Amino acid sequence: MTAAFAGLGNKGRLEKGRDADVVLLDDAALVDIDPGTVLHRHKVTAYAGLRLQGAVAAHWQRGRLIYEAGAFPGGRAGRALLKRSESWTSPS
Repeated sequence: MTAAFAGLGNKGRLEKGRDADVVLLDDAALVDIDPGTVLHRHKVTAYAGLRLQGAVAAHWQRGRLIYEAGAFPGGRAGRALLKRSESWTSPS
């Protein structure tokens, strides 16, 4: 899904005036998926027990480094991008 499709006008491009959200991917890294170490809210994952290739090495959100090498140097700084009623998954 693209940022434009989801109604996120400030996302999806690296241009002056837009959010600078960038992810540095280590495409050679091998990662064993363990629900105990998953960093999202819901720990249930279909990938549990699998070894996958590729891992996020660093992440910049709105131009600020928020994740690097397994740590969150400035704390977690996420925010809701859509209201529930604006979500593309919401019923019409």
